[in-house]
Amino acid sequence: MAEPKLWQILQRIKTNLLAISSDGGTTYFYSPDQVLIVRTWADKRLFNTTMPITYAMRREDQADVEEATAGPGDGGVISAAVDIQMLVSQVFTTVDPTAEPGDVQVAQRMIRDVKRCLFLDVTLGGLANNIALDKGTGALDMIVEESPAGWICGEMTFRISYSYRPGVDP
Repeated sequence: MAEPKLWQILQRIKTNLLAISSDGGTTYFYSPDQVLIVRTWADKRLFNTTMPITYAMRREDQADVEEATAGPGDGGVISAAVDIQMLVSQVFTTVDPTAEPGDVQVAQRMIRDVKRCLFLDVTLGGLANNIALDKGTGALDMIVEESPAGWICGEMTFRISYSYRPGVDP
């Protein structure tokens, strides 16, 4: 039996993010050392100094809407949307607040890298219908002030829409 479609989608995002190769900012600023799928931000793997650049994602609410049946015996299509929170974190020990890049700039660059990677393949190889930034604003919450000591973090939320047929595990 195939993996649930949502799990396939999360795995595809993880694979895409792990394929990021830093080139000094022409395409990407940073290459993540690990990409995690977690249930909570309290996951102990998040702030591991042996993995200085970590991206992590967790799912929020999922909404399923059944659409009209296409024909006899065709169970119709279920449209689903799920919000995904992405946390980007990097070891950051610069003590000079005027040094470049600064903490906010590092977080913004990591978010930019994630957005660029996601938007280069919004269907995730055909698994999804679309990826959109949630709430129409980019939903970027800089959490620099709340970052654990020695780390810089940023967070964004995006929505993935996808479809599946009844009887298939979403």
